[in-house]
Amino acid sequence: MQENLERQLEELEVLAAIYPDELTVDAGGVATVHRFLANPGGDDASALPRLSFTVRLLPSARLEHGRIAWVRPSVTVAFPTGYPASAAPLVTETTGIDVLPVGAIARCTEENRGEECAMQLVA
Repeated sequence: MQENLERQLEELEVLAAIYPDELTVDAGGVATVHRFLANPGGDDASALPRLSFTVRLLPSARLEHGRIAWVRPSVTVAFPTGYPASAAPLVTETTGIDVLPVGAIARCTEENRGEECAMQLVA
């Protein structure tokens, strides 16, 4: 569990470096995980929050009711306890994304099980 949490934090740091203005992370949850890793025997591991993030993608135009509407797509991804060693990240919410890309997201997470793959979900 400890190694998974460390890998999750590292992946969030990489995403924050690549998407400094587009990425939203629960800072309180990250701080709680950092405290746990600094003192693993001190806190109840089952009470740890699930780390997650949201990336807001570039605005795009779509046709709605015969008119062009601008949307700012976003993807929210959560890391299960076993991620990345034995579980895939979970896409918990999407906004402004069509069904086809959502299916591609599911395939991506399955193909990359055991590896950090959140980057592929938002790239």
